[in-house]
Amino acid sequence: MHIRGLRLTALPNPFRDRTVITYELTARGPLSLRILDVSGREVRCMERSADGPKAAGLHAATWNGRDGKGRGVAEGVYFVSLTAQGQRLIRKVVLTR
Repeated sequence: MHIRGLRLTALPNPFRDRTVITYELTARGPLSLRILDVSGREVRCMERSADGPKAAGLHAATWNGRDGKGRGVAEGVYFVSLTAQGQRLIRKVVLTR
């Protein structure tokens, strides 16, 4: 998915063990990269502004199907949410076991 310079993908999708989330920023700044369940609740925070601003360019994070406490989550539909540069992108991912 691509909106005004932001790009967000997750491959493979569906996935079993892990999916690589790639995103591209057009400008340096704060961001939030989170995994959400179908109710919109945060399952895991992958990156956030408190970690410092991200440089413009291509970045990657790997989600291993675990929550913020390291527990495996149930198979099903989840959403990768990227908030940056005053925009929010959401990408659906499917975890299979």
